[in-house]
Amino acid sequence: MRAAVVSNREEDSMNNEPSLSGKTIIGLIYPPPEIRTIVDKTAGFVARNGVDFENKIREKESQNPRFNFLSLTDPYHAYYKKKVYDFAEGKIDAPKPPPAVKEHVKKVEFIPTQPPPLFEFSADPTTLNAYDL
Repeated sequence: MRAAVVSNREEDSMNNEPSLSGKTIIGLIYPPPEIRTIVDKTAGFVARNGVDFENKIREKESQNPRFNFLSLTDPYHAYYKKKVYDFAEGKIDAPKPPPAVKEHVKKVEFIPTQPPPLFEFSADPTTLNAYDL
């Protein structure tokens, strides 16, 4: 038998509508990939630097819609808080950027050793004056 999940969040206590199964379902809404990377990076920084850092980001990026997850009313806020908790507890490591392909490619500088070949289809202009032309 499964134990019932009890939430102490105010939003969950206001939800009195039953689900189709008759149980209250509390879950995370996963953001799309482009927002998820921002959420994950921000959560890692906030877990290391504290709530003051989160407040600074909230003030600085208040006009940026990609940082709406910092608002309590945003659907991705629960995902963000879970990530902050996981980073703080050490359950997951901080996200690392993927290795750049350019680092592994050795650049070769081209140094010409011979003069370029002559043009195949060029000819010296004839000596015609403007009147004859």
